[in-house]
Amino acid sequence: MTKNGFAPIFYNVTADPNKYSKNPSTPVLKDSDDGEDFSSQAVKSIGEVFKILVKALKNLKIYLPNNPVHQRFLKEFYAQLDTHLKNFGETVLTVGQYTLSYDDQVIYENMNRLDSLAFKLFVDGVRQMTLLEGMTDEESRELLEVLGKTYDAEYPDDDLVTLLWQRHFHHIKFQILEDYFSDSNESSLIPDLQAKAGFTNLIQSELKDSQELKDQTDASASHRPSISVETKGLQFSQVFRLTDDEIEKIKQEMKEEGDKDLILEMIGIIYSVLQVEKDSQFFSEMIGALTKNITQFSDQGDFVQVEKITRLFVLLKEQIPPLPENQLAILNEFIDSLAKPECLMNLEQHINSLDDKNIAALANFLGMLTLSAVPSIINILGKAKTRKTRKVLSDILVEFGKKDIGPIIKRLQGGEWFVIRNLVQIIGRIGNKQAIDSLRKLVQYPDERVRKEVVATLLMIGNEKENAREMMLQFLHDHDLAIRKQVIHVVQLNKNVKAVPVLIKMIGEEDFSSRDPEEKHLIFSALGKLGNDDLIPLLGSYLKPTFLYFVKRKKKEEKAICAVHALKHLETAKAVNLLTEAKKHPYRPVSDFAARALFEIQRANEKRELKRKNESE
Repeated sequence: MTKNGFAPIFYNVTADPNKYSKNPSTPVLKDSDDGEDFSSQAVKSIGEVFKILVKALKNLKIYLPNNPVHQRFLKEFYAQLDTHLKNFGETVLTVGQYTLSYDDQVIYENMNRLDSLAFKLFVDGVRQMTLLEGMTDEESRELLEVLGKTYDAEYPDDDLVTLLWQRHFHHIKFQILEDYFSDSNESSLIPDLQAKAGFTNLIQSELKDSQELKDQTDASASHRPSISVETKGLQFSQVFRLTDDEIEKIKQEMKEEGDKDLILEMIGIIYSVLQVEKDSQFFSEMIGALTKNITQFSDQGDFVQVEKITRLFVLLKEQIPPLPENQLAILNEFIDSLAKPECLMNLEQHINSLDDKNIAALANFLGMLTLSAVPSIINILGKAKTRKTRKVLSDILVEFGKKDIGPIIKRLQGGEWFVIRNLVQIIGRIGNKQAIDSLRKLVQYPDERVRKEVVATLLMIGNEKENAREMMLQFLHDHDLAIRKQVIHVVQLNKNVKAVPVLIKMIGEEDFSSRDPEEKHLIFSALGKLGNDDLIPLLGSYLKPTFLYFVKRKKKEEKAICAVHALKHLETAKAVNLLTEAKKHPYRPVSDFAARALFEIQRANEKRELKRKNESE
């Protein structure tokens, strides 16, 4: 379909000439009812001829005339046309402004002036085209070249009528309005010169200075060859003229044509061809050529075009009705080849120089590949230097990992620390419990940034997984203080009571007194939140007053304050009794902390009681 919404429409005339079917997006002819007469068969046949003709004209915009693909369409067009003429003989087509008709039945219609074959013929004065039996392959080729020629505004005389005259067709006749303008008296009845202009001159007559256009037309008329045509029965009312609204519409259409994405147009044409292609060898050659284009665009860092072609592959793969099995196997083979390392390795050189548009296109392209692309995408992730690019690649790996996390887990065995950290983060986002055991080997990873990410990942995917909760406890012995603090918070949050014996053991270690004061308080707070009255004897031993020299007294005082922290969070009756005794502690900091802890426990109890009362009311 063209940009303005119009597309060639081919009609299939059934037994009832007033009923026909049309599909603007896919011009196809439906089989008519059994027992159709000779006329209906002829209409259907010439409709098929022009359906192939339009495909061949579109194909000519993509390939040079000597290209094998174009030659193939040319042969198909000639074969269909030759069969039609042999079966039905001389065929006379009437040319309307937007339609071609045979036997009073419309066989072609396209309302887009800049793309319509009928409009191109009509504005150059062609009103009738007759195809005679005996047309040669050479004549069919020349007809395609003339109809498919793009006109150049710098050569106004090089219009359709002139080109048709130059070819000296023996089996094609055209009825043209040219002779109406040979008499000056008659021509004076036509106020505008555009009626005599060709397709390009028509547009120029509305957009350029009228005097300049008149000079061009007069100059061209002096040396333009005369063409012998039939004019009987034609009226001046048939001369095409433009209104102001139509002029504005043409200007807009010209602008839209200039803004068109030619590569996307080409891909659309190829897609239409491959959808119905029956020749597996030709299908394979076309897909192979497109794959080479993907490689070339990838080498240039143009992933916008890479995405467009790859999406064509996906659309073909998912189309309904599906492709034949042999063609689907060919397509899958080429899609698989795009995921191979040798095809993706060149991405690394562009990954840090892409603009936003190409980054988005790259993400879409990679997302359409198979799982075999994962190792290469991980390699590319290792080369990405910007946060935005890393996020895009990570998002793609998350989607692949949801299908199969195996390739990602396998890469945890080696590589740069930042790649491992990103993969751990990706595993956490995937949330696959199968990955927990694979993270175990990273507990002692040399770089603490990786270990921190492992802790965060275990928190994301392991709250309800026993093996993740146990693995988390191993980080209580980590060399990094920040990691130990983080894990203490995590075990409290998850109410992991299995942390209690580990924490008690940490308190008894010789180096405990040299630990960070905040860490000590966190350990005792965790004991209070996770423990029970079994801790009372241990905590009570820390609160017994002793009269020691200053250094040992400070250590004893610090341990007593830590015990108060644990009792405050324990909140049992025995804990309250022990805190009450601690208010009489000879060390003033300990007694003050004990008094404050009791006040906070009482306040917390009052709040809970008030909440219960409100809920009951």
